[in-house]
Amino acid sequence: MRCRASLAVADSWLYALLGIALCALFFPITVAAEDWRLPTFGGEADAAATMHQAPAFALADAPLGLLDLTDIALRNNPLTHAAWARVREQAAALGIARAAYWPQLDATLSLTRDQMLSGRDAFTGAVTRYGPAVSLSYLLWDFGARAGATAAAKAELIGAQLIRRQTFQDVMLEVEQRYYQVQGLQRLTAANRKTVASAQASVEAAEKQHASGLVTIGDVYRAKASLSEAELNLQQSRGDLASARGALASAIGLAPDTELDLQPWASIDAGMQPLRTVAQTLAQARTARPELLAAKADVRAARARVRQAVGNGLPSVNLNARAGHTRIAHRRGATDYSVGAQVEIPLFSGFRHRHERAQAEARVERAQADREILLRQVETEVWQAYQNVLTAEQTLASSADLLQSASRAEEAARGRYRNGLENIVDLLAAQATLADARARRVQAQVNYHAALADLGHAAGGLPLPHAKDAQP
Repeated sequence: MRCRASLAVADSWLYALLGIALCALFFPITVAAEDWRLPTFGGEADAAATMHQAPAFALADAPLGLLDLTDIALRNNPLTHAAWARVREQAAALGIARAAYWPQLDATLSLTRDQMLSGRDAFTGAVTRYGPAVSLSYLLWDFGARAGATAAAKAELIGAQLIRRQTFQDVMLEVEQRYYQVQGLQRLTAANRKTVASAQASVEAAEKQHASGLVTIGDVYRAKASLSEAELNLQQSRGDLASARGALASAIGLAPDTELDLQPWASIDAGMQPLRTVAQTLAQARTARPELLAAKADVRAARARVRQAVGNGLPSVNLNARAGHTRIAHRRGATDYSVGAQVEIPLFSGFRHRHERAQAEARVERAQADREILLRQVETEVWQAYQNVLTAEQTLASSADLLQSASRAEEAARGRYRNGLENIVDLLAAQATLADARARRVQAQVNYHAALADLGHAAGGLPLPHAKDAQP
């Protein structure tokens, strides 16, 4: 009677463990990245919720500005989707690494039927065995292997988050570049229309002068040739504008044939030099460029992999436990328990652990070298972008003076030609100079805005400085 009571208690305890194991199997514990105290960035939760939504956009009837286009691109560009997927992938990898700190619990349910044959191939009996079992394995100590794997996965997750930020900045830069290109080509097309109108007026003036016998037919032909050239430039700018519009639509994640209604471009007439010095901008890029910060995270992850490789070659201590109950049909069952500790000491594995450590140390050196290479690239980008801003600012002022002078020269040449004081060659030369000045003015405006965008991108997102940061 006492034996039956103890057996019933054991069966209850065994089935309780089995129930817990099944619950853990079908209802696993979900650990969020925030529970691991990882660094987060502002607005990340809202952005994540937005990224998980289906990208379906209905463009508003109102004209779109640069901020509207950037907002659509960050929510709709496939590059941003891939960046978010990489972050989720690394978060799952960190969860896998942290699983080594939890005990491993497995449940089994076995059913066997044994039949024995006699020497004359006749059945002598059959035995049916069945019953559940629960086994537990827990790694107590491994000299830093799982800690290194977890630290590496954590650093890789931080790197993925930083690469996501860099991807966002890359997408924003592409949208800005495409936007300025479209706006510039729109202005260039408008300028070419003015040039065509001026060339058409020259043709009419030449025809009147020829009808009056003041000029030869050669002047008419020269004016018509100039008109044809202006029309070719207009057609070319229209084609370039159509291509640029398709590229802008693709940059925000839409089909190239999507019609985009853009707001009028309020470009400034005169630029300003950067308020920060080039040394200050370089210092900001070294500490704020997401790519550089991600490279630091890669170095940290590589060093953690060295720790993991060293731990893999050292002893480990495991706790093992098992409880099972086996029943035999038409007979009494039996319950067995076992608890023990196991020490695993790697003795020889074909020098695998030595090579794993050497490989991990080489990866650290490579990660450090890659970071130094990237640092030099970033510094070069910042330097070039800064100089481009200075050049674009000066070119913007010069292009305004050139356009004003060319406009006055063309007006004077047109008046003198009408009065018969100049020939058609001088007039056409003045008109060509004016057309070139218009194109240079538009290009200078585009280059100035594009240079500012490049400088902000190269510096890792250049914010507006406070007044106290302004240089005299």
